Amino acid sequence: NGFRFIIYLALVLNTFYYFYLDAITYSVLAAGAPLIQHIQTFATTIDYAGWLFLLVAFQLQTFWEYQARISRKQLSWIVTLVSAGAGCLFLALYLFVLDYEYYDHFAPYPSEQVCALADDETYFLDDWQLYVELTSENCQALSQTTVFMHALEPTLVSERNLDEGIELAVIEVINAASWIILVGLVQFGLLAERVWPERRALLRILGRVKLAFYAVLLVDALYWLVYGLWVDAWDAFLWLFAVLAVQMKTSAPSQPDAAHSTPVHE
Repeated sequence: NGFRFIIYLALVLNTFYYFYLDAITYSVLAAGAPLIQHIQTFATTIDYAGWLFLLVAFQLQTFWEYQARISRKQLSWIVTLVSAGAGCLFLALYLFVLDYEYYDHFAPYPSEQVCALADDETYFLDDWQLYVELTSENCQALSQTTVFMHALEPTLVSERNLDEGIELAVIEVINAASWIILVGLVQFGLLAERVWPERRALLRILGRVKLAFYAVLLVDALYWLVYGLWVDAWDAFLWLFAVLAVQMKTSAPSQPDAAHSTPVHE
């Protein structure tokens, strides 16, 4: 219990950190940008909110199941949390796809003209894909590289960082989609264990498929670690531990008595 509490506390703290980063991105957004771009800047926060909704739903479900039968009111809370979480996750996945398309709007820009944009509310994407204001002090380094300018906002990026940004965006989409599929498999697996406990072949297949998606997510986490995105890697490992902890708790063997059954009553 103490271990799970530490993981959950770390996830909550990470939520505030990513909200802070999204807020920084939002602060450089052009005032006349479309509504979807305003929402898009908070893609990671929305993604995090979705997972927190699901995490709370899983915890409540297991707590209520092992305390007593789940009432209709409690079931409505679980369904509401799961629905809100799923909505956030699919919206976040869509926004991550838009993040990938964001890089399609960059076009070559004359390197010798970079410093002319300094100190004029122009930004550039650094090695960690974070927005940095272009100033007379840092423009020289950027002007020595092949530079690209975004068509919809005053943002520059070097060719190397553009390639890395596209790569990171692809990893983000794969990671988000893999998480959605994995959690769906976990939930289906928990249902299958209770409804079809005798179908061991089905349960074995589900277990192997889940392991495959865990492997994909582990590779994503290692990629961020090697790339130097320590917080993203730390966050990915945290969520892996959190989901494993929830799965182990919900998969714990139960006694065949009324207190551990799940029918709904008034």
